[in-house]
Amino acid sequence: MLLTVPIKLIVSANEKQSLLNTMYMFNSACNSISEYAFANRCFSKFKLQKAIYHQVRKQFPKLPSQFVIRAIARVSATYKNDKTVQHRFQKHSSIDFDARVLAFGKNLDMISISSINGRLKTIPIAFGTYANLHSRKIRNSATLVFNNGNFFLQAVVEVPEEEQFVPIDFIGMDSGIVNLATLDNGVKFVGNEVETVRQRYHNLRKRLQSRGTKSAKRHLKRISNKEGKFKRNTNHIISKRVVSEAKRHNVGIAIEDLQSFKKTVRKKDRDKHGKWAFNQLMQFILYKAKIAGVPVALVDPRNTSRTCSNCGHCEKGNRKSQSDFLCLQCGFATNADVNASINIKNRAVSGINLLQGLMTLFSRALVNEPIVAVQKQHPAKRRTSNKPRTFMSG
Repeated sequence: MLLTVPIKLIVSANEKQSLLNTMYMFNSACNSISEYAFANRCFSKFKLQKAIYHQVRKQFPKLPSQFVIRAIARVSATYKNDKTVQHRFQKHSSIDFDARVLAFGKNLDMISISSINGRLKTIPIAFGTYANLHSRKIRNSATLVFNNGNFFLQAVVEVPEEEQFVPIDFIGMDSGIVNLATLDNGVKFVGNEVETVRQRYHNLRKRLQSRGTKSAKRHLKRISNKEGKFKRNTNHIISKRVVSEAKRHNVGIAIEDLQSFKKTVRKKDRDKHGKWAFNQLMQFILYKAKIAGVPVALVDPRNTSRTCSNCGHCEKGNRKSQSDFLCLQCGFATNADVNASINIKNRAVSGINLLQGLMTLFSRALVNEPIVAVQKQHPAKRRTSNKPRTFMSG
C-alpha cells in the first residue's frame, strides 16, 4: 500500500530563496503550457510534450529539462477532470519531483534536490517517528510544498499490508454530532477539548466574516488551516483507536457509507457541527484497517438512528433527542448513538451471513448438481433410433 508522509526540509536562507525561485519559475512554465494546451485543445501528455517542449525550454532557459517534463505532465493531469476553462497555477503551487531531481541520503537524514541554481546537496530533513521511514521503502518521487514559510516534501512510501482475516463479528461505529464516533460497546470518542476548539473557531469565524477587511480575510485563511489540522489530528487519533480495538478483538469494523449520504443537521448547528470531516474519518479508518488486515464493512446509514436495535421497529418518534432513544413499540431505551452503532453492526453481520449463505448454497449446487456442457446437435443429424451406438476401432 502506498502512503504519503510529510518530510520537513531544514534549509538555509539561500537554499530557501533558491527553492522559492524554482517554484515560481516552475508554475510560470505551467501557466504557459496551460495557455497553449487550452488554446489548441491539446491535453495529451505525449502530444503536448512533442508540441511545446522546446518552446518552453527557450522561454525558461534556467529551468532544468526534467522540470519542464514534470510541468507538462502536471498540466496534462489537471485537464483530465475539467477541459472547459483554462487552468492557472499560483506561484506557490507545489512542484513534482522524481528520481532524476531528488535523492535521499542513505541514513535518511538529508536529501539532494535540484533547483534553477543547480543541485542543492545535503539538505537536512526531519519527520515524525510515526512515519517509520527506516523500515519502509521510499519511492524517489515526491511533491514539494511551501506552507507557513517552510518547505515540506510529500514523499510516497510503500507500507506492507497484513493478510486480511475473515470476520465472525463486527464492531459497529456511528458518526454523530455530539459524539464524533460511538461504538456499539458504548465507547465514545469526544471530549470537552474538541467541543471547546470547535466553538472557538465558530465564534471567531463569525466575527471575522462580519468585518470583511483584508486583514480579516487573511486571518480567516490562517484559522482555516489550523482548524483543518485540528480535525485531521483528531480523526487520526479516533481511527487509530478504532482499528486497534478491532484488531485486539479479531473482529471487523462496520461503518456508515457516507459517500452519497449526508446527515441532517439543524440550521443553527450547520456551521458549528456540519463541517466536521466525517468522510475523512471514514477514509482514515479504511486505510489503517487495510494495513492492519482488519476487514471493513460499509453499510447503508439510512434509518439507523430511528430503528430500534431491540425489536427492529422504525419510527421517527423513537429518537427522542440528540442523545436519547426510546422505542415506541417495545419501550427499549438507550443512548441514541449506541443504538445506531448496534444497528450498523447488525447490518454488517447480516450482510456477511447472507454472503456466506449464498456461497454455501452455490457450493452445494456445484456438488449435487454439476454443470454439464451440452453440445447442440444439428436437426438433420439427430439420432432417432434408441439403439446403442457402436464404436469400432481400427
